[in-house]
Amino acid sequence: MLGVDEQFNEAGKDIFIDKIVQAQKNIASSDINIEFTSMLGLPKADNTHLTPQGIIVQGIRLFNDFINIGIQVSTPDYYKMVVKHSQSNNQAIEVNGFSIENGANIGQWENYNIDNQLWQVKDGGGGYFWLEPKHIEGKCMEIEGNSTQNYGNVQLGSFNGNDNQLWYVVPVANYYRIINKNSGLSLDINDGNIENGANLYQNEYMDNDNQKFKLLGVNDNSKDPLSKFIKK
Repeated sequence: MLGVDEQFNEAGKDIFIDKIVQAQKNIASSDINIEFTSMLGLPKADNTHLTPQGIIVQGIRLFNDFINIGIQVSTPDYYKMVVKHSQSNNQAIEVNGFSIENGANIGQWENYNIDNQLWQVKDGGGGYFWLEPKHIEGKCMEIEGNSTQNYGNVQLGSFNGNDNQLWYVVPVANYYRIINKNSGLSLDINDGNIENGANLYQNEYMDNDNQKFKLLGVNDNSKDPLSKFIKK
C-alpha cells in the first residue's frame, strides 16, 4: 500500500509532494499487488493531523484499497482425526474439556467439528509432522514423559520439537498407522473402546481397527495431509 499526504503544504515542499505522488501512482499501476491510497480532501485538524472524521474516512479508504489489491489470505487446513473402529459412531479425537493446559488428556469423543477436535498438520522436518489443535496455538499432541513403553499416554504439550511430539505414518488400506518418532509405537484407542472418553495411548501395532486412523477435512475430504509423511 502506497500513499502520501498531498495536502502537506509546508513552504517549498509542494513540488516534491507532486513528484512523489506521481511516482507512487506509476508504481501502483504497474503491479496488481500494489495500491495507491490518497488523503486528498480529508479534513485536517492542523498541518499534519486529520480530524476524527478525517481518520474515519481515511480508514474506509484504506480498507477499500486493500480489498482492491485482491490479495487472497490463505487460512490453514484443519482436520478431524477419526479411528476406523469408531468412525461409524461419528467419533473423533479431541483434547478433553477444551483444555489448554500442558498434560491435558487426549481421547475419543462424539464429533462436533469444534476447535478442540480439529487438528492442523505441521511439518516437523525430516519426514515427520506434529499435530496442533485449533483451539490453542503452539500446543501439540505428544507422548507423556518421553515414554517408549506400551500404554504411554497421549496428552497436550507445548511444542518444542522433541521426538515424542513428532510422528510419521504407514498406510494400512485407506487408513494410517500413526507412529511416534521417539518410541516407534502406534496410536491406539484403549481396548478398541467405542465410548466417549475412551483413552488414546501408544501401543505395539497388532493390525487392529482401533490402531488405524484417518484425517478428514472439515469441508473437503479430498486432501490427504499425511501422505507426504509416509515411511515404509
